Amino acid sequence: MKNNSWFMQDEEDEFGEALHHRTEELYRVPNTEPDEDGYITCAVVPLRDVVVYPHMVSPIFVGRESTLLAIEEAHDENRTVIALNQKDPELEEPGFNDFLPIGVEMGVGRLLDMPDGSSSALVQARRRVKLIDFIQTEPFIVARARPISERKDGGKEIEATVRTVLELFERCVQLDRSLPEEAYLYALNIEEPGWLADMIISTIAPPLEDRLALLQILSPKERLKRVVTLLAQEADVLELEDEIHSKAQSEVDRTQREFYLREQLKAIQTELGQQDARTEELRELRQNITKARMPKTVEAEAARQQVINIVNTFFYERLTAVPEIKQFMDEVSSVEDPL
Repeated sequence: MKNNSWFMQDEEDEFGEALHHRTEELYRVPNTEPDEDGYITCAVVPLRDVVVYPHMVSPIFVGRESTLLAIEEAHDENRTVIALNQKDPELEEPGFNDFLPIGVEMGVGRLLDMPDGSSSALVQARRRVKLIDFIQTEPFIVARARPISERKDGGKEIEATVRTVLELFERCVQLDRSLPEEAYLYALNIEEPGWLADMIISTIAPPLEDRLALLQILSPKERLKRVVTLLAQEADVLELEDEIHSKAQSEVDRTQREFYLREQLKAIQTELGQQDARTEELRELRQNITKARMPKTVEAEAARQQVINIVNTFFYERLTAVPEIKQFMDEVSSVEDPL
């Protein structure tokens, strides 16, 4: 599923206004200040099959009671949390070694109850963090982590890679009807290479393992290179899908056109009181064979031979309609039998 969380547009209805208000609340949650050792201490929100990147606003769905408590406390105290992805999404009670080492600090909004009994919360990711240790596991996990500053990679190689990424992404947006044009415009206005890589990988939504792998890459340059590979693969698949769709549509159009013409021909023949010559010939043959009261086996063979004769006549007429074949057959007919 493609992710359009980067470029949410305000709607004029009540839902849009409420969403805008909830988003504004997230931005008012301050980052947790590091201690004298450069670490932050926050409640942990374990993630199973969703990946959030810095600068991204997205809903998450929560089912665990411990995670609900962590989010409620963080929201009440206007504090950020740390999102950590599980190595095994099926694990119900993950421990320290069951999480990937790089997570994301994020602001989290109030919980909303969902029809299926789960809860949802809007989150806004801030920065990557390196997991250090757990200082609490009950009633929810609290972790200590080191915030990671984004490296300012530059130079001609980065510039060339960014240009390639944008060209490939534009092609994907053109081919994928599920991606809004605003996605490409949004990408054009991102100046930080690392942010650009995060935004694009979240938008095209490759398999979970690829998204998790990109989250763990700290170098913006290496992240961009990985995105080039994934975008090229995505573009190839989309181009193939587009080709298949075009061929299928052409075949459908041809079939519909032929059906329409046949129906029109039938209507004209009916209007003129005419029938297809061969259809009429077959009908008369069946009547004559029935009137002759032949044995069933003889009747079946007679019918088969008549059909063969009609088919042969049909192909003969088609062949002799070709000038070269007609000339050849006329020359053969004019040659006297030497015997």
